[in-house]
Amino acid sequence: MVDKILPAKDRSISSAVFYGSGREAEYRILGNPGLVLVVLAPKPHKRTARVWRCYYSRTVDGHRFKRKMRLA
Repeated sequence: MVDKILPAKDRSISSAVFYGSGREAEYRILGNPGLVLVVLAPKPHKRTARVWRCYYSRTVDGHRFKRKMRLA
């Protein structure tokens, strides 16, 4: 679930922190619908990892399917 929105600037993206008690925290990027920055929970003695995801949907025979894709 995407809770927070970040402006599309280098500094705000690099300073995004992990929050909550789950495995990952998601941030939407302002002005880029479907683009999400995922900050993973920190492991002992390591930095938090960041992953980009793209959320999209498609319609097949009148049924809407929501999908997500990890960007390398």
